Amino acid sequence: MFSLKLVSLLLAGAAVATGQTQNAQLLGTVRDPAGAVVPGAEVKLTNTASGVVRSTASNQAGAYVFVNVIPGPYRVEVSSTGFSTAASAITLDVNQTATLDVQLKLGTVGETVSVTADTALLEAATAQLGTVVTGEKILELPLNARNFTQLLTLTPGATPVSVGQNNGGAQVQRVGTIVFPSINGQSNRSNSFTLDGVYNNGHFMGTYAVAPSIDALSQFKVQSHSDQPEFGGVTGGVVNVATRSGTNAIHGALYEFLRNDKLDARGFFTAGKPPLRQNQFGGTVGGPIRRDKAFYFFSYEGYRQSNPSARLSLVPTRAELGGDFSTATRPLFDPASSRPHPESALRTARDPFPRNVIPATRINPSTKAWAETVIPQEINTGFPGFNARNTDPQRFPSDQYNVRADYNFSATNFAWARYTWGQQNTRAAQALRGTSTGTDTPASNFGASYTHLFGARTVWTSLFGFSSLTASDSPFITSTRLIGNFFKGMPDHPDLTAPGINLPSAFGGVSARIRKLGPMQGWQWRSDVTRTSGNHNFKFGGEIVRQPWSNAQVDGSLGFNSLQTADLDRPGTTGSDVASFVLGVQDNSLYNRPDFKLESQLWAFYFQDSWRATPKLTVNYGMRWDLVRNPAYSLEPPARGT
Repeated sequence: MFSLKLVSLLLAGAAVATGQTQNAQLLGTVRDPAGAVVPGAEVKLTNTASGVVRSTASNQAGAYVFVNVIPGPYRVEVSSTGFSTAASAITLDVNQTATLDVQLKLGTVGETVSVTADTALLEAATAQLGTVVTGEKILELPLNARNFTQLLTLTPGATPVSVGQNNGGAQVQRVGTIVFPSINGQSNRSNSFTLDGVYNNGHFMGTYAVAPSIDALSQFKVQSHSDQPEFGGVTGGVVNVATRSGTNAIHGALYEFLRNDKLDARGFFTAGKPPLRQNQFGGTVGGPIRRDKAFYFFSYEGYRQSNPSARLSLVPTRAELGGDFSTATRPLFDPASSRPHPESALRTARDPFPRNVIPATRINPSTKAWAETVIPQEINTGFPGFNARNTDPQRFPSDQYNVRADYNFSATNFAWARYTWGQQNTRAAQALRGTSTGTDTPASNFGASYTHLFGARTVWTSLFGFSSLTASDSPFITSTRLIGNFFKGMPDHPDLTAPGINLPSAFGGVSARIRKLGPMQGWQWRSDVTRTSGNHNFKFGGEIVRQPWSNAQVDGSLGFNSLQTADLDRPGTTGSDVASFVLGVQDNSLYNRPDFKLESQLWAFYFQDSWRATPKLTVNYGMRWDLVRNPAYSLEPPARGT
């Protein structure tokens, strides 16, 4: 079986997958025992879980097609005068284009020839590449804290290679292990996520906006290549997630997963087992509102984790903060004595501090106040190279909800709507005891779709979607106000009491960045029309996606290294970043306040035809036009900081 794409015009690749649909498509040809086509045969497609029935008739070429079919189990029945009714049980997957050719047998319509097992479906109408992860795998494979992204690496061509900015799920609700893989060698920020076909991206970092509980998922597909113009706008992979719908039977479940330090082993770098309380709990319920007509599905999941930090670090000793580096192996040099070297004007000479001691009069009052307020007293941790341990409490709570309704108005009108939302508010320890960062991450995704059948040949589908993700960071360094009293010229913000400090050889860094990234929103409008004529399946449509987002941020920090107190002829063996901190001679400083709002847009339109030229050859051709409107600042651009 071959599939050939003749024309596919892609003018731009944006960080959004347009035209992606979570629904499936079923097509085929009805033939008699001699192999001749059977026009006018009635084809019924029945969802065996919900009882919803869709019907069509084969055309003059014997071809039939069902588009925009919700993934799930189905029974296909084909009948025509003079032939027995053929019946097959099938399962349609997310974003699948399945082919089911039917050969009728002579007999009466009242006679039924059934296939008892699920019929294997060929996906021969397209050359797209993708992997479907079914609901059974999602629920039964072991997942750390039940995050579905760990299963993305089951896809051929997907590798767990992450850029630093979104490694581990930066800017999203973080529960368990999160994996944003590279697909087919593209950057992992080039992927796109959809939820029931609805835009679901945190477009700043190339992540999803919201990830439903795995109990609310029907299945998902990682699509790494498509040959059809209706799909485009992304250079990496497309992760198309489908949520569960209600059925004619009421089903529900309750669960809780427990982790506790009583069940854990001691970590290698800890003297004992730190307390851990982790509970993941929730439930689902779904069923009919009106049998064979309207259905509902609801899920909730809560996550509670509390545990102290177990971070080990190295802090300057009280003697060093007082200027006494007499026990240090690296000699210190006075930056205030810098002068041209007598042997060469291209070199700089400095005088050493006698006995490696900085005079008390040279100690900077601002960094001294920061050290006395923030840096803890050194202790014996029992581990060489570490003299401080942060055991401050941490908490990671989150709640997520999902509600969906499906309604079948008639045999030619269908609609669904879904709303998924969640909230996470964490408090994580920084390097030093008493310092921490709080992160508030609300996220939501809404989608609604309507489908109308104009007879047996034409189908119109429309969709509206909205997604939103916000990530707000609020660090705590000290309640004592050091900015203004000691540090002059730093950002004036009521929640910024002290600057961040970076000491590479000691504890690394303490962040002072206050930031509200977002809301990163996606507003989506899409419409598609499918028309079947003979062996041709025409489809055209378009989509508009608006991506407004904003950033409000204030940051002030100072960085120190050993160069400021080194002999510049021997920088690798002299000097100390802690001594530079004590003197208040910084290597770099940051005053950053980029407040802005911007918006990008993607307008996409396409036309395509899937022509089944012969039973063994399908030709896909068409055109696509993408207009990417690059971000434009609607407020003052971020030029007030350095």
